[in-house]
Amino acid sequence: MNNIYNGFTFVKALSLNNPTGTSTIGKSLLENAAEEKPFLHAVVEFRTVYKTYDGSFGYDWYRKNDNGQSYGGMYKSFIESGYKDGKTNLKPDEAINRFLDMYEEISINLSSRKSQKEREEKNYQVPYLSMFSKETVEAMKLPKDFVQPQFSITLSAIVEIARNSILKFEYDTTLFDITPQILADKSADRGIHHSKTKEITIICKKDLDSNKEIKIYAYPQDRKYKRSLAGKITVLQNNEKVRKNVNFALVNIRTKIRDEDVTGKIEPTEIDALRKAMYQCLILPNILEAPLLDLSDNDNFKIIKNNFGNDQYGKYIFHKTIPTVKWTDGGIFHSYTYSDCHDYVKKLYISKNQNLLKRTFYKNSKETVDEQYLTDNIFTVFAFREDSFQTYRSSYFFDNHAVEGEVKNIGENTAMLFNSLNSAKRANDTSLAHEVLHGLGIYHTHIDENPIPTSKILCTFEEKSTDNYMSYRAVDPDGTVKGGERETLWRWQWKIANKNIPEIESDPK
Repeated sequence: MNNIYNGFTFVKALSLNNPTGTSTIGKSLLENAAEEKPFLHAVVEFRTVYKTYDGSFGYDWYRKNDNGQSYGGMYKSFIESGYKDGKTNLKPDEAINRFLDMYEEISINLSSRKSQKEREEKNYQVPYLSMFSKETVEAMKLPKDFVQPQFSITLSAIVEIARNSILKFEYDTTLFDITPQILADKSADRGIHHSKTKEITIICKKDLDSNKEIKIYAYPQDRKYKRSLAGKITVLQNNEKVRKNVNFALVNIRTKIRDEDVTGKIEPTEIDALRKAMYQCLILPNILEAPLLDLSDNDNFKIIKNNFGNDQYGKYIFHKTIPTVKWTDGGIFHSYTYSDCHDYVKKLYISKNQNLLKRTFYKNSKETVDEQYLTDNIFTVFAFREDSFQTYRSSYFFDNHAVEGEVKNIGENTAMLFNSLNSAKRANDTSLAHEVLHGLGIYHTHIDENPIPTSKILCTFEEKSTDNYMSYRAVDPDGTVKGGERETLWRWQWKIANKNIPEIESDPK
């Protein structure tokens, strides 16, 4: 005769006693709600689904060994440094500990982990999930061709089972739906492996008024053991107190520096990537694809012949007089370090389009909306079909590079986009999102200044080593983009971009 805690009969009993997904799991266990210490019977690590994840929701999980089961490299393999005091930097081992401080950590008590000495392997790092609720997304009624905020997301799982157990989710069923509620894995004979349940769907039904937890418990088939926590996800608060609106004006620029009349273009795929990055930060972007700004007759953006037949460069056109300088003659001279080009173009654009911007973004505003208000509150991005002056091409050297975008400065709401190395179309669809995130206060994932000057540069990694939006990607001289997609952000970066997100004690200040 089958015991109710054995095999298929056990699974069936769980389902019948718990048809709605509540935390109940059978009368006999409810009578004794005590738990074993966490991660005693099993460990379930949740990951994004490699083949389908596109960055449209935020999921911050710590990359570690996982017995080679997770995709992407281990953070400890390419972390280099981090902010310490503005005078010296963190050493790699200090930096990895600082990075681990960003996660809730729970000791893993499996016998297989007792010999582990490294912090990341001894502990379970609880991942963070940022998503929207179904009620909010449906109320927004965005056009169907827009990338939508996600209220239904899909994850995968990596499991290690030390004691034959049923792995079942526990969560607030008034807020979430999770499918399936029980993973297909039961046996303790495979070590660390991908779950037989290929995909786990989480739906957020209602706005969350605080961070919420989704847990999964291991229920041993041997009744002498109590249940034990096997995994956990922290879902970020996502109600109107946290959500942030940002207004964007995306402006194509017409120029005629010499004889050719050209117009820049922001591609739909770039706008899609921008929306996804904003959604991760629980930011709702209000995007105006604005009428073009015509600079074709503006002397500041022209090269003309003077009375002596010599080229005369406009204020915002770079004149290369030193051959060894690896910049582009005739490129847009945009850098905040050298000129006020960003301010000039934004002021010109807003002065010409003040009424349009008011109607689009502030139709019902009770505040005084003047040019300065528009300047301060609209993130403007200007797309040139021109080279950045910092682009460099050479048939003799291998350090060819293109600057496809530049923000005015970290935390400034103006940016510009330029040609790629071999095309007017940018090679990287995430350049727009990358620059906007700079404008919202987020720095690169690699080191730019030494010593590291601000705590907002929490840790630095090797260039091109992460899939973070703020990493660089490798581009071959022929323009081929190498490496993984830039499509992730960490929770502490979400917090920098959106100060409404609840903080934790160890957040960079």
